[in-house]
Amino acid sequence: SNRASSSAGTSAKKPFLQQTWVRNLPSLVMLVVLTISILYSLGLSNNPRVVITGQNPGQTSQDTRSVQAYQRGAQQILSASIMNKTKFTINTAAFQEAFKNQFPEVSSVSLSLPLLGHQPVLSLSAAKPVLLLTSGGQVYVLDNRGVVIMRASDLSASARKQLPVVSDQSGLAAS
Repeated sequence: SNRASSSAGTSAKKPFLQQTWVRNLPSLVMLVVLTISILYSLGLSNNPRVVITGQNPGQTSQDTRSVQAYQRGAQQILSASIMNKTKFTINTAAFQEAFKNQFPEVSSVSLSLPLLGHQPVLSLSAAKPVLLLTSGGQVYVLDNRGVVIMRASDLSASARKQLPVVSDQSGLAAS
């Protein structure tokens, strides 16, 4: 008789549990969809939109490098670490430092992360080349502070033609 009553109690509980599960299924589905949506929105593309301040959108820089060159450099830096794949784990300060090391002509750089999108925005300003310096068999580009900002080979041919050339005969290496 105990068996009969315990099996009756189990069969009475089973439909109740099934009813609860079925009743909560829409909420569970919504919770899973919401979680996946949030995780998806935290992802970042390694293809940033590059904005060079002081230029019209889409214009290539006649003074330094093209937007595409800066974009390729940013893609390489962002692709170098798995930590750069989400908005929570990216280290924007480390990115900015690496970007400035790769492109010494860049005077300021900022990587902005979108709230809802996946594509970061890279805003930068580059120093204006004012002079070519020939030193030790190499040709360098200098800015208005007299700082070497790049090798002349990285500068467009049309921009190189417009700059005056100074030949260093001191024998000291330029850096």
